[in-house]
Amino acid sequence: MMQNRVAFLAARKGVRAHAKNLRIEAVRTQSHGDQPRIGLTVTKKNGNAVMRNRIKRRMRAAIISVSTDEMRCDHDYVFISKPNALNAPFESLRSDIRALIESSHKRLDEKSVKS
Repeated sequence: MMQNRVAFLAARKGVRAHAKNLRIEAVRTQSHGDQPRIGLTVTKKNGNAVMRNRIKRRMRAAIISVSTDEMRCDHDYVFISKPNALNAPFESLRSDIRALIESSHKRLDEKSVKS
């Protein structure tokens, strides 16, 4: 998991993708071992602390259930919740995460080909 602000700000310089309940910011980085780094952001727009923590727990569970096999080890991923993530069906969160990961990989690959 990403925990320092520098890593979150570095991910903002990568690609972005949007889904119904979440957004993603992804960037290719130096290898961090055998696991990708993942960050979660839930802003105050999503409600009070209880609601934000509940959204974070749902997002963590959805990310774990999607499996990190779909994520690449040399990438940082920041998932940003939208206000409707709290009441969205869990399967909807999972499908959003899969779609966002796939979309970010596609855009990062296109970006590296252009360079």
